[in-house]
Amino acid sequence: MKALRLVALLVVAACGKQAAAPQTTVEFSLTQAGDSIPLYLGQEAKVDDVYMVLSDVTNESRCARGVQCVWAGDAVASITVHPPCIKQGCKAASFNLALHTNLEPRSGEGWGHKVQLLALLPEPDINQPIDRSKYVAWVRVTKSQ
Repeated sequence: MKALRLVALLVVAACGKQAAAPQTTVEFSLTQAGDSIPLYLGQEAKVDDVYMVLSDVTNESRCARGVQCVWAGDAVASITVHPPCIKQGCKAASFNLALHTNLEPRSGEGWGHKVQLLALLPEPDINQPIDRSKYVAWVRVTKSQ
């Protein structure tokens, strides 16, 4: 099942098509998030009892398709994990995770949940600059041990 989802993800990436980001908070069960879920740039997602958002993508240096590179490069997905009480206006701190595509760390923890970066799309293309609004981080979210 996981392999099938990964193949589907790669097919979408190869076609260069990205789904439009929804405009409301998207809720995922912990079971869904334990496989993989998309975090769209600026879009809030609720997993279990915490909220998270792909807040930025920085240091985009991944090797573009169509280019021969010495190394694969790296990009940093900044994912903010908010506490369960954020919607009630609590002042508890959020966790800001800087997760890498090819370097470490590729995972981090916040509010009792481990977030692992699986993929960051779209990948760079030699003929087309990345439209920042199209960034999607595919992550796996599990309860911390």
